[in-house]
Amino acid sequence: MKQGAYRSLWRFSLRELLLLMLVAAAILGWGRAIYQKYSRFSATPFSDYFVRQMLGDLREVCKVIAGADVTLQDTRTQGSSGENGIHRRISAELPLAPEQEDAFWDEVIDRIHQRIEENGGTVGNSSILGDPTVTHMPIQYHYGITTGVVVLQLFRKSEQTVHFSAFLDEQKSR
Repeated sequence: MKQGAYRSLWRFSLRELLLLMLVAAAILGWGRAIYQKYSRFSATPFSDYFVRQMLGDLREVCKVIAGADVTLQDTRTQGSSGENGIHRRISAELPLAPEQEDAFWDEVIDRIHQRIEENGGTVGNSSILGDPTVTHMPIQYHYGITTGVVVLQLFRKSEQTVHFSAFLDEQKSR
């Protein structure tokens, strides 16, 4: 038997090691993509907050801004779910004077950002759009493989009353 004919299992070249790592990385990447594509969609903690606690937070914001207890008239809460996402909508009548709108937006946006981040989400883009009678505020967020957007709207009904609507849309990222 020749001296160099027998090669130990633990002796390998750098090229063989890199090839093995490349194959392992490709298999793991493919497995993750398959898992994400076929895993079940699950709603984020923010969607629970949206349905269960957002109207309470709005009541608190109006109380802070108006300086007195307010009666919040919940006009509608509705939603639908599917295997790849959920859609929710809430609306309410708020007692809010025109000069209080900027303070209202600041407080509501801060609370929503806080609720998203305290449950491990990441806040994306947000901006205020609109004219004096209707104002829109879309806020994007991400939780793992779920991407969501909540759109807030204020529509002035009278000098002291606004109609508030919030739309939530969560989708599994593709």
